[in-house]
Amino acid sequence: MDKLKIKGQSPISFIRYYLYDYRKTNDYTMEDMAEMMGISLNYYGDLEKGNKGEKMSIHTAYKIAQALQVSLDNLYLLEEEYQERILL
Repeated sequence: MDKLKIKGQSPISFIRYYLYDYRKTNDYTMEDMAEMMGISLNYYGDLEKGNKGEKMSIHTAYKIAQALQVSLDNLYLLEEEYQERILL
């Protein structure tokens, strides 16, 4: 990933990169991810594109955490860890 493209983004906007990597690592389709989260495919696509990250509701964040089988607190921690890893 190009560091110039992600520098200066808020931590919640990094969810798009984490979701993409999680999906690819686990060989899921975007449809699989949307279904696991109980959201529309279009909305999931917007999340992964970064169009919804900063305006994501706590309810959507909770759905993401459930799909990834982590607590909401841990979702934020995963984001911090992921952010540090890709900025190195």
